[in-house]
Amino acid sequence: MRPGSRAAPATAPGAPHGAAGGGPLELIDLGRGQPGTELLPFRVVAEAGAVALQRRDPELLQYGAERGPLGLREAVAAWLSRRAAGAAATATRGTEGGVDLVGAPGPDELVITSGITVALDLLCTLLAEPGGVVLVEEPTYHLAKLIFRDHRLRQVPVAGDEGGMLPEALDEALARHPGALAYLVPAFGNPTGASLSAARARRVLEVTERHGAWLLADEVYRLLDFGAGPAPSLARRGAERVVSLNSFSKVLAPGLRLGWLVAPPPLLRTFETSGLLQSGGGLNPLVGAVVEHALRAGGADEHLDMLRGELARRAAALGAALRRHLPAAEFVAPAGGYFIWLRVPGAAPTGGALLERARAGGVGFVPGSAFSTAGGQGERLRLSFAHYDPARLELGVERLAVAVESANVGG
Repeated sequence: MRPGSRAAPATAPGAPHGAAGGGPLELIDLGRGQPGTELLPFRVVAEAGAVALQRRDPELLQYGAERGPLGLREAVAAWLSRRAAGAAATATRGTEGGVDLVGAPGPDELVITSGITVALDLLCTLLAEPGGVVLVEEPTYHLAKLIFRDHRLRQVPVAGDEGGMLPEALDEALARHPGALAYLVPAFGNPTGASLSAARARRVLEVTERHGAWLLADEVYRLLDFGAGPAPSLARRGAERVVSLNSFSKVLAPGLRLGWLVAPPPLLRTFETSGLLQSGGGLNPLVGAVVEHALRAGGADEHLDMLRGELARRAAALGAALRRHLPAAEFVAPAGGYFIWLRVPGAAPTGGALLERARAGGVGFVPGSAFSTAGGQGERLRLSFAHYDPARLELGVERLAVAVESANVGG
């Protein structure tokens, strides 16, 4: 399950009772890396589903092609091309130094997946051996750590800053660990919200190419910019060892369990012989038909544009609440995605007493230590603004401020 990850119950077990009605205190879980119910595209999916089923195409209920239906791959490619053209016309980002910043692959460069989690798991099967090394940003997506663990890969942290992974640190790590995979979330990253600049993206690509390393770019948040245009995609034509992983979980709905990846031709041919895809007969052909219609009819664009605007509004609301109630806290306002990566100077470790007091007071978060492979990030915490409206975000931060003060005073 993606960031957040599993939805916490509306009321935490053992939570305190509200002062007024004596009922349990609602938990505002700012750790939820998932959209609020009001942001789910029920109408778009219902309309697209009705059209898909009215066709009575038997292929929708049969096993599918290993790389996914051609019609869906064509629809994804055309949709990405439209998004790229729109961004190029209005945004401050562009193509620079050979890096395709907006990413518009052709249908033959795509494989349909059931989301980034399964795609990442399959890539570990195809590209790594137990005992191998995977280089990850410090901090990194906490549930990717579990996938790498399941494949018995040794995770080695690579330093980053507010602009993402440091190319020089990646260079040094690849020199120490030849043959390692490299994994990063380069756009509006989880947990930091950081994005690689065009210049840094180019340097990261140069480093991995020089070392002959596979670069796995988890680009699930890339299209969720707040107006400046999509962050750089690390996928580009001609790159021999770059894989871009993407998902409809963030741009449409998590329950679809559908995504795509962009990869070089030799790896695409390997996918066609994968036991998982051959035995599975492709992934989610029925859901794929629904998404294909949503892409072609414009419903996906309509929803994504609404979503970007609402996420920007919620990010601004969370940032304003933090400045009001936790003025000593440090964070960089995100330009897209789901998250704010917060540092509370002098606070109790976020994974210990602070987390306990926060949940007892009706607010949750993900402690920074969950994202570290180096045993660090103890004074950090990740907050999501995707699940709650501004009023609930304000209340959650008020409760968090009380917990911070209480944990510091109580020790």
